[in-house]
Amino acid sequence: MRSSSLTETVRRIALAASVASIALLAFAGPAALAAAPEAQKQSGQQPQWQQRPQQRTQQFQPRQQNNRVNQVQPQQQFQKQLQQQQQKRIQQSNQLQLQQQQRQIQQNNQVLRQQQKQIYQNNRAPMQAQQFPRFDWNTYRPGLRPPQWQQYRANFDPRPYECNRPAPRVYYVPVYQPPPGWSYRRWAYGQTYPRVYWTQPYWIGNYYNYGLPPPPYGYVWVRNGPDAMSVDVVTGLILQVVYGLFGSGGGGLL
Repeated sequence: MRSSSLTETVRRIALAASVASIALLAFAGPAALAAAPEAQKQSGQQPQWQQRPQQRTQQFQPRQQNNRVNQVQPQQQFQKQLQQQQQKRIQQSNQLQLQQQQRQIQQNNQVLRQQQKQIYQNNRAPMQAQQFPRFDWNTYRPGLRPPQWQQYRANFDPRPYECNRPAPRVYYVPVYQPPPGWSYRRWAYGQTYPRVYWTQPYWIGNYYNYGLPPPPYGYVWVRNGPDAMSVDVVTGLILQVVYGLFGSGGGGLL
């Protein structure tokens, strides 16, 4: 009987201890759970449920950065290509404008040449229309006034004749035999040609064969090397010069 009562007593004590431990756990569990985050904060550690997302974020950050770099590089290349295309278009536009300006300048020059040619022809028309009497220059001595000088020179206007111009073409004639002391000089209208250089052997009697207009009364065409000059037979005053009309092709005089 005693052993059975002792066994019963031990069983009851064990049961009471179990109930007490369960009660302690029930009362101490919420407080321990609440105190755990505080302890982790004080220790500087983060909860495990927060540590895992951060670790994942840190793992994904390098990948995101690499993706951003890969995205930035194509954008830079595209911008560079766009700038190059814009520069190329600007250069092409400038070249087109320059070509148009050059064409316009050429057209303006052509128009100017045509106008100058027309002016020359208009000025030349009165010269060709004006008739001068023929005179036998073989009987004339340079420095003396020809007959009817006053009649034909009183109202003479030399301005339509005064010009220096290049020859439209070259005529190949015998080699020029200059007078003693002569040397080539590029003379111009308004200057006085020395008398010893325009004596009769150097007159161009057949001037019409070289495309020269008839000289006014009292003037003769004279050769000065490759040039032809209209000279006053009294004073030697040069009225008109045609440069480069003659090219040498043999010996002798015109």
